[in-house]
Amino acid sequence: MHARSWCLATVLAAGCGGGLPDSWEVLGSNLDEALLSITGTSSSDVWSVGGDVGSGPAVLHYDGTSWSKVDTGDSGDLWWVFEASQDELWFVGADGRALHHTPSSDTTDVFTLNTDTTYFGIWGAAANDVWTVGGNIDVASAGASMYHWDGSAWSEVTLPEAAANLRALYKVWGSSASDVWVVGTDGALLHYDGSAWSMATSPTDRTLFTVHGTASDDVWAVGGSGSGVLLHYDGSAWTDVSPTAAPAFTGIYAAPDHVFAVGATGGVWASSGGDWAPHPAGLGTPEDLHGAWVDETGALWAVGGSVASFPLDLGVMLYAGGSAPAAITP
Repeated sequence: MHARSWCLATVLAAGCGGGLPDSWEVLGSNLDEALLSITGTSSSDVWSVGGDVGSGPAVLHYDGTSWSKVDTGDSGDLWWVFEASQDELWFVGADGRALHHTPSSDTTDVFTLNTDTTYFGIWGAAANDVWTVGGNIDVASAGASMYHWDGSAWSEVTLPEAAANLRALYKVWGSSASDVWVVGTDGALLHYDGSAWSMATSPTDRTLFTVHGTASDDVWAVGGSGSGVLLHYDGSAWTDVSPTAAPAFTGIYAAPDHVFAVGATGGVWASSGGDWAPHPAGLGTPEDLHGAWVDETGALWAVGGSVASFPLDLGVMLYAGGSAPAAITP
């Protein structure tokens, strides 16, 4: 654990009724590695991945009782996790790495896609239909990259010219195999219709970091720097619905009843079909939240840390819902 400390007590949410979780629990703070992504098949099968500060990347699993750290046998920061099934996961991250993990055998296969690229996002419609996206943010020239997994091998995807000229693509999500969205720098919005990728008209030129939705006509994208950008797609067009005075957003998760956006300095905003509002106002942390996930009980899990500069450390995990799960121990 880091010596640096900050106070993050359980905070009651203000002005966020309508069935939203009304309190926060800290499951981990000042962790050695920042946590960048969280997902699961249920509240007793939760995965989170993050930075590597010298002892291998953070790969944490919660089985409903306790947390354990998985040794992938590899190195480098991991930016996103996709759980194809309870026994098949993908982790992607630095140095062009895509890791395929099988929990039942505790084995990890490492694929190197493009060593000059960090892969920031991964999502699939099926175990044999997985997309990963990334870029090289250290260079001013084009660095955007996309690969596809067909169940046996990864292949590079030829991007539309406008997308190929971007520095990075950050996240990918779809409602089906024929309805996939990707977001990136310069407000980029790419869509796959099952046969080809194309650029969609974007209402912003600011960087978009994450995309998520509940259906083909209910998709959200967030980003920004200094202040937040929040876009919504209704099946026909993207609209800028950015709330006033919102922080830069780096993560979003759309559940059936509520949508949550997370970002700078512990910012969490929520909407239940109407206006967006802080939920709650101020969590007392200087660290940024990077990823969010809602489990089958409606509880919200959020992760982050020092994610704006290297090393990716000072990890945090927060939980808002019913009975809190076990805390992460060193």
